[in-house]
Amino acid sequence: MEKLNPRDRRFLLACVAVMVVGAALTALLFKRAFPEASIEFRVNRSQARVAGEKFLQGLGRDVSGKKFAGRFDVEDDAKVYLERELGLERAGRHYGTDAKVWRWKMRWFRSGVKEEERAEITPRGDLAGFESVRREDAPGARLTREAASAIARRFLAGRGLPESALKTIEVTPVTRPKRTDWIFVDEKRDFAMADATVRYRTTVSGDEVTGFREFVHVPESWLRDYSRLRSKNLTAGTVASFGFFLTFVAMIGVLITKIVRHDVRWKLVAVFGVIAFVLALLSTLNAIPLTLYEYDTASPLSSHVTEKLVLGLLGAIATGAGIAVIVAASEPIYRERFPGHLSLSGMFSRRGLKTKRFFLSVVLGYALTAFFFAYQAVFYVVAARFGAWAPAETPYNDLLNTALPWATVLLIGFLPAVSEEGISRMFSISFLDRLGAGRLVAVVLPAIIWGFGHAAYPNQPFYIRGVEVGVAGILMGLLMLRYGVLPLLVWHFTVDAIYTAFLLLRSGNAYYVVSGAIAAGILLLPLAAALVLLAAAAGTWWWTARLSQTPTTGQAMPVQRNLTRLTFGSGLQTDVTFSPDGRFIAYASDRAGNFDIWVQPVAGGDAVQITKSPDPDTQPAWSPDGSTIAFRSERDGGGVFLVPLLTLGLGVPIRVAIAASLISVMSTAVASATVNLERGLVNMRLGLLLEVATATGALTGGIVAAHLTQRQLFLVFAVTMASMGLLMARRSGRRAPPPRWSGWGRTT
Repeated sequence: MEKLNPRDRRFLLACVAVMVVGAALTALLFKRAFPEASIEFRVNRSQARVAGEKFLQGLGRDVSGKKFAGRFDVEDDAKVYLERELGLERAGRHYGTDAKVWRWKMRWFRSGVKEEERAEITPRGDLAGFESVRREDAPGARLTREAASAIARRFLAGRGLPESALKTIEVTPVTRPKRTDWIFVDEKRDFAMADATVRYRTTVSGDEVTGFREFVHVPESWLRDYSRLRSKNLTAGTVASFGFFLTFVAMIGVLITKIVRHDVRWKLVAVFGVIAFVLALLSTLNAIPLTLYEYDTASPLSSHVTEKLVLGLLGAIATGAGIAVIVAASEPIYRERFPGHLSLSGMFSRRGLKTKRFFLSVVLGYALTAFFFAYQAVFYVVAARFGAWAPAETPYNDLLNTALPWATVLLIGFLPAVSEEGISRMFSISFLDRLGAGRLVAVVLPAIIWGFGHAAYPNQPFYIRGVEVGVAGILMGLLMLRYGVLPLLVWHFTVDAIYTAFLLLRSGNAYYVVSGAIAAGILLLPLAAALVLLAAAAGTWWWTARLSQTPTTGQAMPVQRNLTRLTFGSGLQTDVTFSPDGRFIAYASDRAGNFDIWVQPVAGGDAVQITKSPDPDTQPAWSPDGSTIAFRSERDGGGVFLVPLLTLGLGVPIRVAIAASLISVMSTAVASATVNLERGLVNMRLGLLLEVATATGALTGGIVAAHLTQRQLFLVFAVTMASMGLLMARRSGRRAPPPRWSGWGRTT
């Protein structure tokens, strides 16, 4: 490793200072910024299972020999309502007692058998509900309302809920083939939490109680208002998703050009794809036991497990493929635009680990982690003073009921880090910079899209999450310009991994704590390796320096070559290719006002224009014998031919045919645009101006087409096609024949 100079030491001291200050601010403000709802755990999952089985046995239900499944659940609507209307402190007084929003949900079942038992136990050990699932055609009594109500009242009284404390809200009879079920909904009298009340739903099947559930009833009007409020979040997220879609289309176009030019490092792509696949598969396998709670007993258990395994495998393959595509599209253009930074393939190589830049970048990544935690804490403490709001964090989830929780920690760290940094930083900044948008636009625009891609979170007002993440995205983009993408990958992975591992680190279980800490801090391993190399470098630096000053015998001297200019015409000459015998060159030039194919002798002589078209002709290629030139032309084609082929030839509906045509035209246009951009054939100002008209036309056309019938669409397309045909015919009639060569060769 290179020796650290005084500037590097100052940089390290600054990073350490940021870590210390960031950690201090986070410790001071984190709970104020992200308050947690308080859960009083008197029983864990195993103890809740014992309590549920004891209650069911008291009803005469036998669960011995049945399979068990359970999960931890939160009544989100009730929790959000109480926190918004009462505030977290007042809501916390009701949690677990009047408002049973946390529950261990459990079931006992047999594969292929409809009947099963369910129970819900709160973390305090209280019954929140139960259900005995019966077949639709199971026999039973057909009681009157009064008789069924008396059974329900006796059950509720046994639960400490006398009739005098309840108010009947709803009574519903359900007629079964061989019995009558009754559902009674009662409300607790003279009690409310704001406008929310506590209700009890009791089910009587035949002459026995088969269901009971206690819940917080949230006013319907509030749910509608909150849904409208949340719709703004979802709308902002949808707009950002459109930005991501356009980015992905551009990525595909760039990827195609890089594949054609053999500029994709497939080994690197495969490594990232395999890592994503393995982590996704491990996470899926880890969660399969939790899916038993949703298992439909009408089908064999083996079918359920097989289905989850197959879907998990397919999902893991899709995840790996998605990460592979992102890396394949973003790495080449990032490497091209920022050659001074460590490439993605060089970061974790043996040589990369030995570089001073790698060591400093990883340290910076951890400094950014501390900074980001502090930034979020300060941001939301200040925002709360201006009315910003977010639901309180729930300090528990089913991650603590799995065998391999560290797999989920690694996945949640790796997946967003690679995908989001790859799309919003590596690719977007590099692509916009290559388009000539300027570094400021290249940093700010993707950051805004990325920020509001997080707007679907329930934080209010709807834009607060987008602003918070977007500002961070701008800072990270600027840092990428200066230090490369490695610090950002370290930061993003560590932040998401630590957030996911919080529950493990605070669980008190040694396995969870150790595995969570290792997973969240796994990027400390390459940092440790770099530290070892740095220490070793202190003793070997002087020897390395001496060797570098000693000339090596037998070292090859650079070859001196003279360059000869071949073309002297005006305009731009591009796509140059030599004939097989080396005597001629063919190229595309716009010296005549439009890109056409020209040929000239290498030894000297005038260039001859061999094509003349109002549309661009580019990318000439010689045949093996040198007698023919093939080239790419933009003349004639597109949806004018594709749509009739799909509709008339293959019977595809015209709406689908038009959509397919647009996608194909868009894909080929994006691919060719990136090539033409690299060749300097793009007028950026004109392109941006036309893009406004194109987007307006696309939106207008989509809205109009949605209101047209199939017949009307056929008529509009026929008129358009006829107009295009006449225009093409007129162009063809005016086209001059291409000039011919004379004297020094034949090419057709």
